[in-house]
Amino acid sequence: MSTPTRARERSDISWIWYLAALTVYVGLSLWLKVALLNWIIGPLFPLIVLYVIPTALRRVFGSRGRR
Repeated sequence: MSTPTRARERSDISWIWYLAALTVYVGLSLWLKVALLNWIIGPLFPLIVLYVIPTALRRVFGSRGRR
């Protein structure tokens, strides 16, 4: 069973992933010089980076640390 401290650490780590995704998104938009920040790619980028890719990697490499 997880303790409140462990849940807090997990929450802090998820914010780090959101900030990393935001940084990559803004960096790509500045580097590529295209309209990357549009209404289609904008909502899809965090979905793909924070959910689809990790889910696919877990499926390919197996879930680690789960019991």
